[in-house]
Amino acid sequence: MITTIIIAIVLVLVSLLAAITVVGELVIAHTYPPSGRFIDVNGHRLHIVELDARTEPAAADPPVVLLHGASGNLCEMRIALGDRLAQRHRVVLLDRPGHGWSGPSPGSESPARQAAILGELLDRLNVERAVIVAHSFAGTIATALALDAPERVAGLVLIAPVLHPWSTGTSWYYNAAAAPYLGPLFTWTLALPAGVALMNPMRRSSLRRRTCRQATRGLLRFPTSCGRGISSPMRVPSPGCMRS
Repeated sequence: MITTIIIAIVLVLVSLLAAITVVGELVIAHTYPPSGRFIDVNGHRLHIVELDARTEPAAADPPVVLLHGASGNLCEMRIALGDRLAQRHRVVLLDRPGHGWSGPSPGSESPARQAAILGELLDRLNVERAVIVAHSFAGTIATALALDAPERVAGLVLIAPVLHPWSTGTSWYYNAAAAPYLGPLFTWTLALPAGVALMNPMRRSSLRRRTCRQATRGLLRFPTSCGRGISSPMRVPSPGCMRS
């Protein structure tokens, strides 16, 4: 009897978490719809955004490709660099396979394969050579492209890249999501609620001083262009908190 009750409680809890995840996914999708277009690259459905605000485009200005890191999407690079670089360059941003609005692509987990997909995407966009700007995990993809197809890379800019094995290993949630059988259960029940619950604690822990935590109470606001295509507030700590 007790075993039956425990199983029933577990099933109810799992169903509740799954329902929360589905609703949360729908809310996120409604709040942040695709801001670009979709391109099929040999069976890989990629969401891309192209920016070009030049009044007098010059052939000497190389295109710039912005690659986001793990657990991210193209909006990160667009907010940080994309709109400003578009004043002088054609800028290509993409959600890497399985991120943002790009569909999951079985077999595209390795940096070499993602570099090949990127090269195929550039072919579709008629981009012969480009400056590749990559953040975090995308550094492995950018360097793989530079090694495998150096003729495609006009320049390489790596921002805090992941190029060597981590001595501390990866975070627990990556291992949980990649676990056989239990991985899908984790991603469809715990990943979203846990991420929401940990968001503010992780943000606070990333600030080095108490004064910075206090500064976030009176947050600056400025518009971003990702999401619905209209201005939406993005909050950042005061500039003084960014000093080491």
